[in-house]
Amino acid sequence: MGEGGTTVWAGSLASSAGRVVCLSQPRHDITLSLAVAGDIAKILVQEGQSVGKGDLLLQLDDRQELLEYQRRELLANSPVEVNAAKNREANTLKLMERAKNLARTTGSVSQEDVDKATTDYQLANAERLRLENEKKLQALDAGRAKLDLEKRKLLSPMEGAVVRLFLDEGATALANQPLVRLVDTRIGVLTCSIEHKSSQGLTKGKEVTIHFPTLGETMQKNGVVVFASPLQDAASSLREIKIEFDNKDGIILLGSSGELELPMPTKLDQK
Repeated sequence: MGEGGTTVWAGSLASSAGRVVCLSQPRHDITLSLAVAGDIAKILVQEGQSVGKGDLLLQLDDRQELLEYQRRELLANSPVEVNAAKNREANTLKLMERAKNLARTTGSVSQEDVDKATTDYQLANAERLRLENEKKLQALDAGRAKLDLEKRKLLSPMEGAVVRLFLDEGATALANQPLVRLVDTRIGVLTCSIEHKSSQGLTKGKEVTIHFPTLGETMQKNGVVVFASPLQDAASSLREIKIEFDNKDGIILLGSSGELELPMPTKLDQK
C-alpha cells in the first residue's frame, strides 16, 4: 500500500469479504447563481476550464448600474457646496466677532446688530453641517450603487473546474437561477453505507485503504475517515461513513465507485 495518498496498482477489482462498495464524489461540488436577474453580457470561462478563487466567471449587462454608480460617486465626491458653505461660515464668524468687539469697545454697533450677526453665523454653521452630513449620505448611496454593480458579476468562490454552463451569452438569467457548476476534484470523498457492526472500527481520523477500478485494474488509495454518523438509518439499519482521499493527480474519476477495505475488528470493537 502506498503512503501519503500514493496510488498503488493492485490487479483486477473484485468484491470480496472485508470490503464494501461505496460512491466517490468531489469534496466541493457547487452550483452558482446570482441574486439579481439580467441579460448575460459575457461568459469568461468554458466547460472544463480550471479557475481560481475570485476569478470572474460570468457578467450580466451592467450599463445602467454603472451609470447610476458613477452619478452617485460624482455627487458624493463634489466639494463645491461644502466649500462654499465653509466660506460663508468663516465670513459670518468674522462679522459676528467684529460686531461683538465694536459693541463692547465703542458701542457703535447695537445689540440688535450683534444678535443678527450671531444668527447669521449660526445659520451658516448649521448649513455647513447639513451639507457635510448630506455628503456622507451620498457616499453611502454610492456604496450601495457599487454593491448593486458588483451583484451583476459571478465570481468563483474556490479553486476548481467548470463542469457545466447552464446558459449562453445573450440569454436572460433569472434571480437565483443556476448558471455555473464548479467542482474541486483535488480531494475526493467516498460515501459508504455500512452495517453498524462492520463500521465500529471506522472512527473519525481512522486511516483506511480504498480500491478503485480503472481500465480493468485496481488503484489503491489511502484515505481518512472524516465523518462517522452517530445515527443508524431506521429503514436499512445502515450507518453513513465518509472518507476523504487525495486526488491531486486526478487519476480517480470522481463519481465512480470504489471498495473500502474494512479494518479488522479489535477486541474492543467486538465487545
